[in-house]
Amino acid sequence: MRIFLTGFMGSGKTTVGSELAKLLSYPFIDLDEQLVIGQDMPIAAQFKLYGEEAFRQKEREVLRHTAIYAQAVIASGGGAPCYYDNMDWMNRHGITVFFAYPS
Repeated sequence: MRIFLTGFMGSGKTTVGSELAKLLSYPFIDLDEQLVIGQDMPIAAQFKLYGEEAFRQKEREVLRHTAIYAQAVIASGGGAPCYYDNMDWMNRHGITVFFAYPS
């Protein structure tokens, strides 16, 4: 089972997600972290250098790549569910949890 964590920046997706993954013995994937590693630069720099559209396309690719995991806890970036069909895709490929308030 894939568990997708969504919510505002600072709402606790990474903190709770990493602990939940440990409890379930699942891998933990933070999309923002994957984007930073993949481009070898902070997200703010990616926005500035490539623009938001290119960043959101890459974010979508990284999200889709999580399909290789049968079981995982995945923290989306704060804006990821708002673009393209990302939210529908997460709902179809796992359980989606929304963090409503900052932790």
